[in-house]
Amino acid sequence: MSPGAGGPRTTVALRGPLTSVLLGFHCRLPPYVEEFRVLGDRELPEFRLERATFG
Repeated sequence: MSPGAGGPRTTVALRGPLTSVLLGFHCRLPPYVEEFRVLGDRELPEFRLERATFG
């Protein structure tokens, strides 16, 4: 099955090299850098990053 072919739609997707996506997801990179892209609702990752606590 190819991406987007009849599957459920997502609100937001992060796309890029795995290391960069994980670093961005865990607030180690700013959400909008060249290493990865945010597709879809850009407010959702910002909402998560503002409220996430690590340690």
